[in-house]
Amino acid sequence: LHNISAAAAAAATTDNVSSSACWKWSDDMSKEISLGNIASLLSAINTIDLVQSTWINMPITPPSLLNQIPSLNCILNEGAWGNDVKTLIVSAEVNASAAAMFDFIMDVSKRTMYDPVLEEARVVRSLDENNDIIQYVYKGLVGEGGEKKKKSDYSLLRTWGKHDSRYIISSRSILHPSLPEDDDFIREEISPSGFILSPILDENTPVKEEEVVSNKTHLQYVIIVTPRVKQIAGGNPVQLVVGAVAKLIGHCETL
Repeated sequence: LHNISAAAAAAATTDNVSSSACWKWSDDMSKEISLGNIASLLSAINTIDLVQSTWINMPITPPSLLNQIPSLNCILNEGAWGNDVKTLIVSAEVNASAAAMFDFIMDVSKRTMYDPVLEEARVVRSLDENNDIIQYVYKGLVGEGGEKKKKSDYSLLRTWGKHDSRYIISSRSILHPSLPEDDDFIREEISPSGFILSPILDENTPVKEEEVVSNKTHLQYVIIVTPRVKQIAGGNPVQLVVGAVAKLIGHCETL
């Protein structure tokens, strides 16, 4: 994951990678596309310090979650991607190692344990040691008249790796022949979203074979909130996402 920003800039100049939420996979540009996936996620985090005025602190609901996780925090950026697209970041300190959390999150079969509107998650194709194609299928919406609408699905490029001591997992919409659109689903798109897991260090944190060993992790979950995400969340994406992260933390602290 070295030279991430440079690789992302190079990728953005190609026909395969654009500002659209959905990129087109290319074997020839695989390195640039995967590094761009990580870089886009990190750029959202970097704007917290660079453009503080555009971030809004959101209330934690229900407030009882703060009794369970006092460090739980949620901020929203309403202007980075346009009026209809917002960036949501949920963060907390977790009593679990970053490595254990990384392994838990990478197991897509466990995602339904903390994502209440997800119906199915599967790995469609492994691309290399740091990339795969995954599919998320979300439950069908219910219309105003009570009619059940189609389920929605996402074709995602998932990129992961370790940068310094942080574990990073970023997923974004991708056009890939292994997962064509299915008439049974409404194909949705999302910009880079995912997890940054940073060990919390102090002077007593042990180092084993040049590897930092910490049982506390600073979790950051970044999601791009589009109008469709709002619909899937029943109109309240903040509460849904915060609740999902709280469930994830609960599972991770029992690992």
